[in-house]
Amino acid sequence: MPRRILLGQSLIAATCVAGVSLFATPGAYLTAGLLGLSAAVAVAVPTILAVRASSDAIRRLTFRVDQLAAGEFSGKVYVGVGGELRALAQSVNALSEATAGRLDQLERDRRRLAGILSGLVEGVVALDAEDRIVFANARAGSLLEFPPDRAVGRKFWEVVRQRTVDELVRDASMAQEPRRADIDWQSASPRSLAVYAAPLAGDATGMIVVIHDMTDLRRLEKLRQEFVANVSHELKTPLAVIKASAETLIDGAVEDVAYRRKFLDQIAEQSDRLHALILDLLALARIEGNAVPAEPAAVSVDEHVGAAVERHRIRAEAKQIELYQIAGPAVTAWAEEEAVEVMLDNLIDNAIKYTPEKGRITVKWGDQAGCTWLEVSDSGVGIPEADLPRIFERFYRVDKARSRELGGTGLGLAIVKHLAQTNGGSVSARSAVGKGSTFTIKLPAMPPGR
Repeated sequence: MPRRILLGQSLIAATCVAGVSLFATPGAYLTAGLLGLSAAVAVAVPTILAVRASSDAIRRLTFRVDQLAAGEFSGKVYVGVGGELRALAQSVNALSEATAGRLDQLERDRRRLAGILSGLVEGVVALDAEDRIVFANARAGSLLEFPPDRAVGRKFWEVVRQRTVDELVRDASMAQEPRRADIDWQSASPRSLAVYAAPLAGDATGMIVVIHDMTDLRRLEKLRQEFVANVSHELKTPLAVIKASAETLIDGAVEDVAYRRKFLDQIAEQSDRLHALILDLLALARIEGNAVPAEPAAVSVDEHVGAAVERHRIRAEAKQIELYQIAGPAVTAWAEEEAVEVMLDNLIDNAIKYTPEKGRITVKWGDQAGCTWLEVSDSGVGIPEADLPRIFERFYRVDKARSRELGGTGLGLAIVKHLAQTNGGSVSARSAVGKGSTFTIKLPAMPPGR
């Protein structure tokens, strides 16, 4: 209690005692007693006011402390007295301000962490000790097919209805050890997922589940396996013919004038096929690996189309195929000159191979919306609609026997696709069985950024 209040109380007590003594004294002391009583009253009034001010300050401090306990940190408390109560009010205000600052920092850290987790390629789900979802980023919702914003507070098995995933999480929770499994997610869009579940480290209780989409990796692994198998098969066939022909010649056919020419022709033909295959493989590896960076420049499309048509005219005339170009505007493409030549050669070569005698092949070009396009159309056998999405894959053939008979390596369209993409463009195809095919290359008409 403030010192001034204690002093006032002492004075009141002393004055009252003196007043009683004076009233008890007869005569001459009556006047002095009245004066003492007046002095006591004069001291008591300020003391009462001071006590009331202190009580009000204590009530304000109590109310402010209750606000702090309820989580309200924005206000301040002010008292009209000095001394210890004012110092206490200042301490309460400082505590309120410091706590509010720390809570703001925690909220900023929480939002930053949530932003980081939301931006991850992997799906992340945090569970409490009862396997209820505490946090789930958007990627987890996309991979496991549940709405993250409505999943918080629910059991993991309630929102993820895949038995293998639920069993993995349950096993990791019971064993309190990390568990990992590759899972084939069965749904409208099947995926290959790698799911990792582990208990939270330290004193925290609960689980963390991380989901990684392995679909593209599995697809690439499958393509690699198919590529190795296809290369082995493509190399094995000509090598088997060459080996058989050579062994036949060694066994005596070299002396047989009537048959040795046939075997020698087979060796030469299959050697050429091997050579073409190896060249295409090297070209594809160089393009895909960017071993030689593209050096684009302004390429005159009409000039390169004319040169490509003339290069293939003799082969077309040998099959009585009309090969001509439809004159278009003088346009340029921003691409590597050699790439444009290779793409045109591959498309025209394919058109000649798969167009019957007395057919027609046309090449035309133009520009539209800052894009230069090249189009090669033929009246050939056409491509089934089911095969169109895969014709640009390496070694993919619609008719394997016919393709090998015509000397194709199965890499021409794959080379066209990768060259177009390397030069910032694309290639597409449309076709109908018995009505021919049309391949369209699109390339930038000017350098990017201009």
